[in-house]
Amino acid sequence: MNKRDFEGLMAGLNDALSYAKGNASAGVREHRVKVDHTFVGSTRLNAGLTQEEFAKVTGASLG
Repeated sequence: MNKRDFEGLMAGLNDALSYAKGNASAGVREHRVKVDHTFVGSTRLNAGLTQEEFAKVTGASLG
């Protein structure tokens, strides 16, 4: 990996870390979408995941 690629990768990782800490960087948008719970349940079952596994994969809460 060359220096330019490494610096780009590090910049992206630093942006992700900043966002995770609650500091959105310029150009970041959050979209919230309402989804039918039956669709979510069937998708989880089709993927063969438990509720806990599905929540971890999607970043959702179990609530």
